[in-house]
Amino acid sequence: MRRALVLSLVVLTGVAFADDAWTQKVVARGDEIGKKVSKLRGLKIKKPLAMGVMTEAELRTRILTRLDEDSPPAERAAEAAMVKRWGLVGWDLDLDQLTVDLLTEQIAGFYDPREKKLYVADKPEGGETWADMLMAHEIVHALQDQHFDLERWMKEVEDDGDASAARSALVEGDGVALMLEYTLAEKGVPPPWSNPEVIKLLTGSMDPTSGGDLLARSPLAIRQGLMFPYVRGLEFVAHLRRTQPWSKIDAAFRRPPRSTEQILHPELYLADEKPHAITPAVPPGYTEVHRAVWGEVGWSMFY
Repeated sequence: MRRALVLSLVVLTGVAFADDAWTQKVVARGDEIGKKVSKLRGLKIKKPLAMGVMTEAELRTRILTRLDEDSPPAERAAEAAMVKRWGLVGWDLDLDQLTVDLLTEQIAGFYDPREKKLYVADKPEGGETWADMLMAHEIVHALQDQHFDLERWMKEVEDDGDASAARSALVEGDGVALMLEYTLAEKGVPPPWSNPEVIKLLTGSMDPTSGGDLLARSPLAIRQGLMFPYVRGLEFVAHLRRTQPWSKIDAAFRRPPRSTEQILHPELYLADEKPHAITPAVPPGYTEVHRAVWGEVGWSMFY
């Protein structure tokens, strides 16, 4: 599938925003939240955290820029033709337009590892608790980058869409899990990792079809591509945290999951079961237009 944008994001599932004064207040609280997140996550703040607010127009421009930087138009067109031919999306669907519209609608904040800066979106009500959760999530990404160099780490597998999706799931699962743990800690509640039923309830609440927004109306392939890192990533991190400290997640960045199969089945990651590489030959009389690596999460859309 298409390589992920090199932006670590937090995606909404039916949460509204506040006004400019609200977002400025969130940024002002960033240093305090950063210290708490750093302590909880066990990752030191190596450099001061750069933070800012971005309007919807600025966010849209950034997404368009990253799309062109990370995946040339010809490559995107070839992939769009592939998923249309397989019947995963309609022939008349403009995938680029839908991607930009979805991300503009859904993103509440993001961390840009190229700029080394995190942003919250300037959109209008969510309350202070949601604001703190949002900032905690993005600070996790900043700490990941300071310790594991996210852009270099993702480039290691840029030609393997399945491995890229697996690494994105670790990045976002880590962010969502710490965001939840931070929020509960602020209320004096212990983390839920020892109770799988609670994790099921949490991931169930992230169902993108439950709302009436653009994401809910999008094809399954699009919804799954956008939500997989958050939902399945959270399940993966929760599985590791069930019996292990946060340092186990650090170890996962050093020995990343190799495939989406390992994300969906964490026991295979722990056993280091390697995916089988398949290199199909182009049949006589045919011309190769596009080549991609799909794993379990991609093929699961067909059954």
